[in-house]
Amino acid sequence: MSSAPKIRQINPEAKRAAILSAANALFATQGYEATSIAAIAVKANVAVGTVHRIFTDKAHLLQVSKIEIEQRLTNAMIAAWAKRAPLESRFQGMLGALFDEMIAVQPLMPIMALKAETSGMPSDGHIVRSAIIQFMRVEMANGTFRQMPVHESTEIVFGMVDSAMRHAASGNIHEARQIYVPLLAGMMTRAVSA
Repeated sequence: MSSAPKIRQINPEAKRAAILSAANALFATQGYEATSIAAIAVKANVAVGTVHRIFTDKAHLLQVSKIEIEQRLTNAMIAAWAKRAPLESRFQGMLGALFDEMIAVQPLMPIMALKAETSGMPSDGHIVRSAIIQFMRVEMANGTFRQMPVHESTEIVFGMVDSAMRHAASGNIHEARQIYVPLLAGMMTRAVSA
């Protein structure tokens, strides 16, 4: 009596998640240059070819990792901004949510500082900048913000947020949150108030 051959169940999403998790752990602790595709494959318990099939190369894997982290940060900001309140309170809520999410993903924050040559992928901060553009357009249409070019107001707000994120990622996020949230909320309110 022969048994039927085993059919291997392949779950591409589970493999993608395992590879990304392994890459995140290695990138965050070893850095980009010291992390090899082979080490990622071993940690994810997949073949090297599987890593290359799902993520073209190491630079692509790093960029996807950064995008997913940035998307988490942006989602927290969007949810907080949606709450109706006076303008400065909304900025405080948005910034507080951003820092709270940075605290939640703190072990991964070193990844955001890593650089790799990539082509066709969004640049660092692209997702946060896009969310801020959306905030600006809606609030200008509502008459909340002064009528200045969306690009200029976005760069003001994004510059403040990006600087705070970089400082917090390289140090104590809890301490940076206490300093930056009220400071930046006041500055942003004065910069864009109607």
